[in-house]
Amino acid sequence: MRTTTLARRCATLLAAPVLAASLVACGGSEEEPGDDASASSDASGSAGPSEAVDPTASAYLSVGPGVELTEPGTTLRFGQPAVIAWQPKQDRTAALRVTVDRVDRTSFKESFQGWIITDEMEGQTPLFVRLSVANRGEVNVGGEPVPIAVIDDKGVRVQPTTAAEKEFVPCPGGALPKKFGPGAKADLCLLYLLAPGASFDSVGFLPVDSDAQPVGEAITWEGRLTPIDDGKGGKGDDKGRNDAGGGRG
Repeated sequence: MRTTTLARRCATLLAAPVLAASLVACGGSEEEPGDDASASSDASGSAGPSEAVDPTASAYLSVGPGVELTEPGTTLRFGQPAVIAWQPKQDRTAALRVTVDRVDRTSFKESFQGWIITDEMEGQTPLFVRLSVANRGEVNVGGEPVPIAVIDDKGVRVQPTTAAEKEFVPCPGGALPKKFGPGAKADLCLLYLLAPGASFDSVGFLPVDSDAQPVGEAITWEGRLTPIDDGKGGKGDDKGRNDAGGGRG
């Protein structure tokens, strides 16, 4: 999956007031694509080309006996689990129990002190997607990114943003822990930047487009966005189909 890389400014620039609103680091660089991840975009915070959700339903990967997968196209509420399968590598099929616990709506002013905001990022809305993940398969999937996207009101899937050089403490993002064997559990927070004017629709697991695993219909989670200062919410009754900058909390 494609990730956008954030770079933290160098310590020597901390006192420069003109740079206090930008996320580009001096000396920051792009990540190179790996076997199981798409190429990163540049360090400006742009999520790269938009991708619309492919509504074509298709069965996805099978896993070991005793693991019942959630059907493609299933819609869940925040807090409800799904068991998903994907192929992070050609010789490895993974099965995870994933729960989207909540989605926090924040702003650069609230959560990005000390990070540089580029002109391109102005007007974007940061979302923190908080997940609970358990390995229900038979293989170690440590270090693999979980293929989760935010889907906006136009069906565009927004890929996660990760921080380079330093950990982004409010929402560290990144992949699963390096050791994540059968039965392992972890809580993750993934950062997404919603485009100006876009509205949050849902969080989705989208099967990977490959010969072994064609793109299928997303498994999605819906719910209210939670204001960042109210971290115990996120399971409201109404779908969070709202302007992410204002939200309904």
